[in-house]
Parts: sequence; C-alpha cells; structure tokens
Amino acid sequence: MVKEESEEKINLKRITYTSLINRTLEMYMKGDYLEAYNFITENYKGIKGNLAQIYNFRYAITNTDNFNEILPKAIEFISKN
Repeated sequence: MVKEESEEKINLKRITYTSLINRTLEMYMKGDYLEAYNFITENYKGIKGNLAQIYNFRYAITNTDNFNEILPKAIEFISKN
C-alpha cells in the first residue's frame, strides 16, 4: 500500500498537461465534480500547457447543476490551497 501511494505521488509530479485534462475529465464524466475540481486545482501549477483552458475548465466544472450542492466543500478546499 505504501508503495502505491509513493508511486502515485511520483506520477503526480510528472503529470503532463494532457494527462491532467484526461484524468480530470474521467472524474468529471463519472459525476465526481468536487474530486475533478480538486484534482485539477491541486495539480495545474507548473504544468506547461494552455493555462486559459485549465481556468476555463475549472470554471465549467463549478457551473454543473450538482456543484452548488458541494460548493461549500470547494470553497473550503480553495481557502486551504
């Protein structure tokens, strides 16, 4: 289990723009809006890619119908990061 966690941390350090978008989309398509928002928010810094598209995608996630229900959690997450 510890090995898997450390591999995940290493993989996140090497994340590319394309993999950031793809993994976020996977979460989004499953309906895991808060998880998708948190993932892209935690990992976009330092990524070489279209930053405007990342901001736009974050905005789009927050405008889903179900996001209003989880908005307080998102605000709490943002304030910590």
